[in-house]
Amino acid sequence: MKNLITLLAFFITFAPIAGPPTFTGKAIDNETGKVAYIEKHSVEYEGERVKKVTTIYTDPSGNEIGRLISEFKENFHLPNSQFIDKRTGYKEITELQEIGGEKRFHIKTISKRGKEKKRNLEIDDNLVCGQGYHNYIIENLDKFKVGEKRELKFILPSMRDYFTFDLTYLGALDKNNPDEVSLRLDITNFILRMFADKIQVTYSLKEKKLIKYVGLTNITNDDDDQYDATLTYKFE
Repeated sequence: MKNLITLLAFFITFAPIAGPPTFTGKAIDNETGKVAYIEKHSVEYEGERVKKVTTIYTDPSGNEIGRLISEFKENFHLPNSQFIDKRTGYKEITELQEIGGEKRFHIKTISKRGKEKKRNLEIDDNLVCGQGYHNYIIENLDKFKVGEKRELKFILPSMRDYFTFDLTYLGALDKNNPDEVSLRLDITNFILRMFADKIQVTYSLKEKKLIKYVGLTNITNDDDDQYDATLTYKFE
């Protein structure tokens, strides 16, 4: 069930307006306290808007273990993306397509054995995928009220489907630092919630940047289990 919340490989931390072209994230394993992996992000802009993001994941020794490329061509909440786990060859691909005269969100996974699975999803207003989730938060960060809860349909490419989540705005948890505000993501299904951990993120309200992420990640350990990690970000 923990696979239901493997979000981080698509939860890339950039703003929908011009910002730093490169930044890094360090993931600390919450169980061992050791560095699990490093994220290196490169952002390309078209004017003030993000055009393309390339993220390279490396182990603590600097060896590349994964790569994600996302492009925003038509929909800022539904990017065209390609993720590959360099250790196994596993891939996830998403793309906006026109099928039968209507837009659909096409998802394809390729297993480490080369088996392909595909699905097309209808597009709804509150449907988000990957980096589009972060963009949704940035677009609404000044509009949230403390305790407010919003329902989102979050696409998990690994399962070629979406699940309904509650996004709750917690506000500033440290009264001495009102600029840092937090949000929590919980799956709405009661049964699934018993098996899936929450995800909590902290943003700078002024700079519209993600400061910290706590929860399950999409990067796996040697036992092929998702890391439960805390990530902190450094912007150049």
